[in-house]
Amino acid sequence: MNEINIAENNESGCVSILHVKNVTFQWHDIPSVTSTMDYAAELLDNGAAPWTLITAAAQTAGRGTQGRDWLSLDKKGLYLSLILPLPDSVDNLDGLTVATADILIESLVPFTGQLDYAVKLPNDVLIGGKKVAGILYETKIGGGILQSLIFGLGLNCNQCADDFGKADLDEATSLSVEMGRAFDRGAFLRVFLSRYVPMFRSLTGQVQAAGDSEDDMCPS
Repeated sequence: MNEINIAENNESGCVSILHVKNVTFQWHDIPSVTSTMDYAAELLDNGAAPWTLITAAAQTAGRGTQGRDWLSLDKKGLYLSLILPLPDSVDNLDGLTVATADILIESLVPFTGQLDYAVKLPNDVLIGGKKVAGILYETKIGGGILQSLIFGLGLNCNQCADDFGKADLDEATSLSVEMGRAFDRGAFLRVFLSRYVPMFRSLTGQVQAAGDSEDDMCPS
């Protein structure tokens, strides 16, 4: 697997092409944004295509559900948003958040081993009862018709306990805290996308591309 560097070496960010699971992602990889969800919405308003991917090394106003802030320290988490193709019906989105949480955990295990993962409804992933990831889906509906769908993920990767303590987030943890070593965000991104794409297509009733097998891309 080719190594992926996330906003490490380019001060102004870059746009590149990423191929995973027979999907071509237009990947906007940038050092800092207010929120990857806001950035994705702006790209969508300007005609961005489905499977446009946004990652940022840091967010100055990262957010979760119900307007909550998401601590987004520089190069210590995986902060991403993804513009998705629209299903035929909003009903096809039922269960998408929980399915995403399950896929996230399945993708993490090859990197972390079997930790005490759990899904906390409606949209959190926990380790040992502490939040390690948050999942967000934002839709725009007009006239009863789904007009846009954006997926967001915040994953605590390499924060230390002091980072959470300073932010008064005693209920949060990171993968590195739980593993006792650094977590490779770049390698994980490709593995996660390779599992997310088939799940999303299956759940929303979209036809998979020819040759889009279920093989996994695991860390070497």
